[in-house]
Amino acid sequence: MNPIFTKGYVANKAISPYQIVAMTANGEAAPAVGAADKLIGVTGLVGADEGGVADVHRLGISGVRLGGAVAVGDEITSDSNGFGIKLNSNGQTIGSAEQAGVAGDIINVFLRSLPAVSTTV
Repeated sequence: MNPIFTKGYVANKAISPYQIVAMTANGEAAPAVGAADKLIGVTGLVGADEGGVADVHRLGISGVRLGGAVAVGDEITSDSNGFGIKLNSNGQTIGSAEQAGVAGDIINVFLRSLPAVSTTV
């Protein structure tokens, strides 16, 4: 893993390691609950307790815990638990899979800041 930009955010809920994070309306971090969230990145080896500071990797290569099967090159978004899944419709993406994996795996994802992505399946 090689994150090149990491920023600390106050966690408005507990966030697990390698969990996809969304920004709340007041600028705090929370576990993402889907592709429509304002996804900002992923936590690293250490998560955060509610009210603590979550280090969120926003750019570079970082681990992401998967919530479903993905292939190399798939655009990654969040499931309802903040775990990575393949983006199959319109929504936010945190980056692209560097490895294939299945639910429960932690894979490398190339993180990049992008606006909402629209795809056709």
